[in-house]
Amino acid sequence: MKKIFSLFFISVFIIIFSSCTADVDDTSQFKLVKKIIEVNKDETSLTINFAYDGDKIVSIDSELSNTTFTYSGNLITKIIQLDKTSQDQKTFDYFYTNDNLTKVISSDNYTLNYTYQSGGKIAYEKTSTDSNINIVLVCNGTLSIQYNNVVQKNKTLNTSGVNILEKEELSFAYDNKSNPLRNIVGFNKLLDHSELISANNYYTNIVISSTKYLDSEAEVSSAVVISKNYNYDKEGYPKEVISTKPVFGKEDKNHLKTLYFY
Repeated sequence: MKKIFSLFFISVFIIIFSSCTADVDDTSQFKLVKKIIEVNKDETSLTINFAYDGDKIVSIDSELSNTTFTYSGNLITKIIQLDKTSQDQKTFDYFYTNDNLTKVISSDNYTLNYTYQSGGKIAYEKTSTDSNINIVLVCNGTLSIQYNNVVQKNKTLNTSGVNILEKEELSFAYDNKSNPLRNIVGFNKLLDHSELISANNYYTNIVISSTKYLDSEAEVSSAVVISKNYNYDKEGYPKEVISTKPVFGKEDKNHLKTLYFY
């Protein structure tokens, strides 16, 4: 219990600290990232290329995948992801109300619905359709946004089984430099991209996962801390990031660093 209590206060401290620092942004020059190289400890690497129409993203391409973007005005309304290995293609349609994202419909059999609350909080629900065409709640939770940064994401899973409650809490602490993706038109509206839409760069991410067995009140918790160390260019944009977490995808112990080119 003490461990869980201390983990909670670590998370709260990081959120408070990020809210105090992220409102200062000393980056003034406009840049668009053109290429990312993900470098692994085993000396392999992956190059990711970005194509634009002005400051609107057209595609993100690598040897593993290709992602294309469609706009309506300055809002991204469709994303198509192609896995080049399996040739599996997924489509995501985005819907807005007053320029705020309210729904995402995925060809991967799920829908995300967003509801805007006070104090920078956004509630969401993820639903899918079962074999009998019934709508099933997969998970629900909230996003907390401060100074244009996603500082917290909470999720409760609804597919764990009877009398089992699974939760995940993510908290982020940020620098005061520009996220390389921040100048892409409309990208900051994509709430399903979580911390990638933030104005600044997170340097610490704490992930607390818990499973509670309601019939016995037993609870199991774990915490993972992901850190990022940045080297910036003279305009204050990241040029090298040392971390086990690549830009796109999950944490990978084989991952060494990310290189940015503008």
